[in-house]
Amino acid sequence: MMIPPGRYPVPERGLDFDLCEGLAVSRDPVCYLVTGDNGFGKTTFLEKVVIAALQKEGRPFLYLGQDIRTQLYTLRALLSVRGTAVSGVDDTRLIEMWITQGGPADVFLLDEYDKYLADFGRLFQHCDAFMRTYFIVSHLDPAHIRPDPGKFRLRRLHFELKNLDGAVKNIRIRQEDPWPR
Repeated sequence: MMIPPGRYPVPERGLDFDLCEGLAVSRDPVCYLVTGDNGFGKTTFLEKVVIAALQKEGRPFLYLGQDIRTQLYTLRALLSVRGTAVSGVDDTRLIEMWITQGGPADVFLLDEYDKYLADFGRLFQHCDAFMRTYFIVSHLDPAHIRPDPGKFRLRRLHFELKNLDGAVKNIRIRQEDPWPR
């Protein structure tokens, strides 16, 4: 699946995205690091463009949103209802349990996961056999996000303000290679 280059307006959020290069969401492993200033629509782009494209194609995915603390309560309840013991389970293990029970997803979207849980190595190891595409939104130093470069094509999606047109932010999304270290 390819998300083609072009304009992606989201008028209800006052954003107009200009995707300079298409995004490959295929069986070839790729990890996108999504960066840019606050307010430039990284989460909106994931929700309104990437997730919408995945749903349209019927591609299974997992999504951990910005407010992971709220989601963790939901995950504990969901797993408990399914009969999984979650008492005393740390947050990283809880997410691993949810992933394991979540079905056949091969695309994982992590929106500021590293603000709450910094153990990407453990997460990558847990998902090694089945995840093929990652979208990772981060404002922190990307040096601690280390997917295996021998396994993944590493790309950076950088969001930058192109201009303001009234109340609409025109955001350019550029792919950069290599992954920043």
